[in-house]
Amino acid sequence: MAVALGVVAGVAARAGPDWALSGSSLGLLLVELASAAALVGAGIVVWVRGPDARSGLLLASAGLLRLVAEWNNPDGAPGAFVFTVGLALSAAAVGPLAHALLVHGTGRLRDAASWLAATTVYVAAVVLLGVAPTLVADPRAEGCPDCPANFLRVMTHPHVEARLQRWGLAIVVGALALTIVIVLARLAFASNAQRRLVAPVVIPGCATLALVAADGAHSRHRGFLSNDPVDRRLWLLEAVAIWLVVAGVAWQRLAARRFRAALARVVVELADSPPPGGLRGALAYALGDPDLQLLHADGGGWIDGQGRTRRLPEPTDVARTELARDGRVVAALVHRPGLLDDPVRVQELERTAGLALEHDRLNAELRAQLSHLRISRAQVVAVGDTERRRLERDLHDGAQQALAGLAMSLGVARASTTNRTRAERLAAAQDAVRVALAELRAMAHRISPAALGDAGLAAALDVLAEWAPQLEVAHVPAERFDPAVESAAYFVVASVASTVSGRIVVDARRESDTFVVELRAAEAPGALTELEDRIEALDGRVVVEQTTGGGSVLRITLPCAS
Repeated sequence: MAVALGVVAGVAARAGPDWALSGSSLGLLLVELASAAALVGAGIVVWVRGPDARSGLLLASAGLLRLVAEWNNPDGAPGAFVFTVGLALSAAAVGPLAHALLVHGTGRLRDAASWLAATTVYVAAVVLLGVAPTLVADPRAEGCPDCPANFLRVMTHPHVEARLQRWGLAIVVGALALTIVIVLARLAFASNAQRRLVAPVVIPGCATLALVAADGAHSRHRGFLSNDPVDRRLWLLEAVAIWLVVAGVAWQRLAARRFRAALARVVVELADSPPPGGLRGALAYALGDPDLQLLHADGGGWIDGQGRTRRLPEPTDVARTELARDGRVVAALVHRPGLLDDPVRVQELERTAGLALEHDRLNAELRAQLSHLRISRAQVVAVGDTERRRLERDLHDGAQQALAGLAMSLGVARASTTNRTRAERLAAAQDAVRVALAELRAMAHRISPAALGDAGLAAALDVLAEWAPQLEVAHVPAERFDPAVESAAYFVVASVASTVSGRIVVDARRESDTFVVELRAAEAPGALTELEDRIEALDGRVVVEQTTGGGSVLRITLPCAS
C-alpha cells in the first residue's frame, strides 16, 4: 500500500510542481517520499515485533497519510478521486503522529491531558484543516477551471472555508505545543530504563511536531498551508526529523536484539547442568542487578529456585515484574526500581528465557516437594518416638507397677502361710510374676529406653550393652544432642544389636555440625530399609562398607546444630 500511495504522490508532485509541497526539487521529493515510506516500515516493525502495537499502527498511519498530502495538487492529481482525498487528508498525518508519541512506551493515553491533546490535534488537523473545508470548497468556482472536481462538496462557501482553515491552523499549533510539553514532561519524570526506551523515538518525534507547528504558524497569516520557500525548508526538516524517528525505532530493535542475545547466552550456559537457583544468578548478571530475586508461582504462593517458600514483596518496598507464559503468570522478578520499566526487555525476557524459566520452575517445585516429603517423614518419626515414649510410660506406670505390686503381695502371702504346699505354689507364682515383670521391662526398654530421654545417648547405650553382651561401647560423647538425633542413633545401634550375634563395637563422635556413629561388626547387618528412612528423614546418611574377613562397618551421619 505504501508503494502505491507513494507512486501516486510522486506522479502528482512531478506533474504539478507549482502546487507540490516539495516544489520542483526532485531531491526533496525523494527525501519526502522515502521518509514517509520508512516511517510506515518502522511502524510495522514496532507493531509486529514490539509490545507497543498501538504506537506502531499509529506511526505507520502517519507515514501513509504523509504520502497522501501530495495528492492535493490540482495540476498533477490523476483524477478527481485522488484530488478529493488529498483535499480532505492533506494535514491529517500529524494526528496519528502526535497520538503515537503520547502512547509510545505505555500503549495508551494515560491521563486527561493526553486525551485532550490527542483529540484536539485530530479535530484541528483532520476536521478543521481537511474534511470541513472540503465540504464547502469548489476550486473551479474559486478561479481554477481546470481543477478536478471535489466529490465531497455539498455547498460553496469560500469565506467559511477560509475561516475554518484559519481556526484549524491556530488550534493545531496550540494542540501540538501541548502535546510536546506532555511528552517531554513525561520523559523528564520517567525512570532511566523507560527514558532509554522512549527517548530515541519521542525526541525526534517532538522535533517533527515542532516543525509542523512552525509551518502552521508561518501559514497563519495567509490562512492555508502552501509551498513557499519557507514551507519547503520546513517540509525538508520534517522529513529529516522523521528519518531520526525511524533511526530511533531501529536503535530500539537493535538494543532488544542485543538483550535477547545476552539472554540466549545465559540459556545456553544453563542448558547442560544448571545448579539449583542458577538461573537467578545468570539473570542477575545479564540484567546487572546482583540483588535480583527470581520467584516462581506455586499454587497461591511463591517459591525460590531452591524450592523454599517465599513472600512476594509489596510494590512499595521494591520493584517487581511478573513474567507470563501462555497468558499465565509463572514467575516474578524482584529487582531495583526502573530496571525493567522497558516492556521490550520484559517481552524479550519472556520470549528468550521462557524454557529456562519453565525448567527452573519445575526443578524448584521438585525441590519443594522433596522438602515437604522430608518434613513429613521427620514428623512421622517424631510422632512415632512420642508414641514410643508414651507407651513406655504407660507400661512403667501401669503394668510394671501392677506386676511389681503383685509380686510383693505374693511374697507377703508366702511368708505368712504355714502350709508348705501353699507356700511352694505362692513361690512359683511369685517367680512367674518376676519373669513377666522382667520381660515387660525389657519390652519397655526396647520400645523407648527411659535412660535415653533422662541421661542421653551415652547412658542409653550403656544400658543397652547390659541387655546385649555382644555390644561394646568404645566411645560416645557425653554431651546431649537433639532428641530426634539421639533417638535415631540409638535405634540404629539397637536394631543392629538385635540382628548380629557377633561382637559389635560402637564408636561415636562429633565432627563440626555432624554427629557420626560407626558400628564395626564381625558380620554384615540385616535389612536397613526402615533405619535408612529414619536417618534420611533427618537429612542424614547411612553407609555400609565391607571389610576384609567378612566384617562390615556401618556409618551413619546426622546433622546436629551447634
